[in-house]
Amino acid sequence: MTKKITMEDLAREAGCSRPQVSRAFNGQPNVSPEVRARVLAAVERLNYRNTANRHQVRIVVIVRDTSGMYGPLMLDALVKNACARKWVCHTVFEQNIHEIPDCFYDGAVSLIFNKSWARKWVEERTTPLVMINSYGTAFDKICSIDPDSSDGSRIVLQHLQQLGHRRIARIHFVDVEEEKYRRGQEEFLQEAARLKLGDSVRNFQFVLSETSLEDGIKAVLSQGFTAIHMIHQSLGIPAAKIIQSAGYRIPEDVSLVTFELPHISSYLTPAHTTIDFNYQEMARRALDELRLKMHGKESDGGAILVPNLLHIRESTGPCRA
Repeated sequence: MTKKITMEDLAREAGCSRPQVSRAFNGQPNVSPEVRARVLAAVERLNYRNTANRHQVRIVVIVRDTSGMYGPLMLDALVKNACARKWVCHTVFEQNIHEIPDCFYDGAVSLIFNKSWARKWVEERTTPLVMINSYGTAFDKICSIDPDSSDGSRIVLQHLQQLGHRRIARIHFVDVEEEKYRRGQEEFLQEAARLKLGDSVRNFQFVLSETSLEDGIKAVLSQGFTAIHMIHQSLGIPAAKIIQSAGYRIPEDVSLVTFELPHISSYLTPAHTTIDFNYQEMARRALDELRLKMHGKESDGGAILVPNLLHIRESTGPCRA
């Protein structure tokens, strides 16, 4: 079992007193720059983490921006969960990662899928890192808390199958950078096979710079699909408008499943049946994992999968084809 590093150990390593270590570690001004530098170097060499009972845990959440739906909702769930644990929670934008002092935070959570800097973090820092929603990508020594793509596909397909649908299309519009990931496609087709839907279920992935939203959706509709699962929160409403403007009724002609827009999806006409991330559970699992890592639990990395939520509303109905 790894020996717990104490402030006394840091003092001996840095060649100063314990009070000086405490002042340097907590950023207090009454300590010389030379002593502070020696203490911070000792913190890094010994991989020190302050896990004393009276220590208030500080974590940082790394974000790219606060636009869209997913980021703010996930951040809100993390902040609430951290506050319930009486942890201090700060937010830092991706471009300011270099300004995060390695000894100031007990742990970090990233809402950004960025393979290069994640690996660099592990190589250069001692602060434990947990990632959320990293496109199912496994990282060495970094745990990722991901929504379960197989579970999401399964509950959508089961719902549509129970309504009599067999011709089901999953439509995914991506930008050029996302094209190579094909997120969720394999899981969707695997779940269709398990439900014995076979070749009647298809995945369509379009690159936005090459195919317009309207052209892509109309091309799918022309092939006789009776149900559509539309990927991305931002595309659910425009997809419904395109389907209706093309002369199809929702759900009489085409059932539609989108992603949940809080306080919006349930008020649309018709109200959308949606798949939803379980933000509170993802936040809880992420901070549970971070707490273990802060206390020295080793991790080989990999993904922890969290089941999704399905909100059944008026945009899905019996297949009448």
